[in-house]
Amino acid sequence: MELSVDDILSSTFDAGLAPRVLRIIAKKTGGWMKLRNLLLPVLAAVAAALVATTLAFAHSESAGTSEGLLDCEHPPKNIALKLPKDIAVAATIICTPSTQLISAKEGWAWRYPASYFDRPSIPAYAPALSRSQAGGRYFTGFKTSQLSKAEIDRLHVRFTGSLPTYSDRKPPARVVLLTAKNDLGHSVEAYFGFDSKDDGWVAMCAPECAPEYFFLINRQQ
Repeated sequence: MELSVDDILSSTFDAGLAPRVLRIIAKKTGGWMKLRNLLLPVLAAVAAALVATTLAFAHSESAGTSEGLLDCEHPPKNIALKLPKDIAVAATIICTPSTQLISAKEGWAWRYPASYFDRPSIPAYAPALSRSQAGGRYFTGFKTSQLSKAEIDRLHVRFTGSLPTYSDRKPPARVVLLTAKNDLGHSVEAYFGFDSKDDGWVAMCAPECAPEYFFLINRQQ
């Protein structure tokens, strides 16, 4: 059985459940009936606002994101769900309500050089231009390229001089450059350097390749 606003107000007041402050207001305004008549327009406006909010939320949910959230069970149609093969060996994609991110694949460990507890990742909001934008960020596309030996040597020299957290004495055997674009059209680059098939590092550039964006990766035995 559905109750009207009148029913709710009447039962509340008749049962003596109204707070003391409402009793005082009712007395000042000339009784419960007059107070009820004053409250009816307010309650109607609140009900209308709740209906409008519900409809707006349902509309945003249908698009895959709501205000500040990403619907991982019903993601946007243009979301990227698969990584290129040359980095999928060590990485996977995870969806959270706040952002999609690239993280360690099962069987691999990612960690910062000075920590065994903090877990690095590459979030979709990583690009500097995206960090101040509201909404759940997600990736829309990935592109990878294999660096040549000359490019690897130049990158090694560059990182040796600019990244204190980079301590390799010789260039890695292989480097894969990942470019990941998010839903705002902003891109983040990440260099995946492999010293062997089981060990390596990642340097994220968003757009600068900062020391705090450098971390180690290795396959767990």
